[in-house]
Amino acid sequence: MSRTRRGEPLKGWLSALPDCRDRRFIQIGNSLMLSKDFQKLSAGARWLYEAMSMESGGRRDFIFPLSAAKKYGISARSLWRQVDELIGAGWITSQSGATVRQPNKYAFSFEWKAQNK
Repeated sequence: MSRTRRGEPLKGWLSALPDCRDRRFIQIGNSLMLSKDFQKLSAGARWLYEAMSMESGGRRDFIFPLSAAKKYGISARSLWRQVDELIGAGWITSQSGATVRQPNKYAFSFEWKAQNK
């Protein structure tokens, strides 16, 4: 059985690994980064959105527990504030898991695109 060849390594400045062969990475389109809607978000909310993108593994629906936030250097207080900002701006939706003692469920939203049309 042949081995599946992994793609090219990331550029050296995009990886902390010596061989630049990260197992997971995210892509962010130029149009998103230059979007006025994205730039209106606070720096913390943009970082959280990128961290959520990484943790979602390419899925639209995902969970993002406090342990994941801490992995990215986001405190609990900042997490709640930035989640509220992303929800308010239409970037994500949230379904609370508090009543069943489960992590909150999130989904990426396209509402932010429709708000300025």
